[in-house]
Amino acid sequence: KMLLLILSFFSLPSHLGKLLLNLVDHTEVVRDLTFAPDGSLILVSASRDKTLRVWDLKDDGNMMKVLRGHQNWVYSCAFSPDSSMLCSVGASKAVCVKVLVHSL
Repeated sequence: KMLLLILSFFSLPSHLGKLLLNLVDHTEVVRDLTFAPDGSLILVSASRDKTLRVWDLKDDGNMMKVLRGHQNWVYSCAFSPDSSMLCSVGASKAVCVKVLVHSL
């Protein structure tokens, strides 16, 4: 399993950070991270394990959902400005667009 570390650097010297969360579930390298722009503290990670994982940072980093659909590594992901859609692109040159609902 791969490990994602969420660190905070506010109010600390620049060479120090405070570990906030360990997010563990991907089985390969994480290539990209994106936060929902609506302020909900939803984080999506894109990985070489061909999945995107949706994390709720307000709920101690609970993994809410695994999004599948890529046949190869997932390189990048991004939310629409209103957080209603998630777009991802992978090594197979496929672009996936997911329409998200509030409950994900």
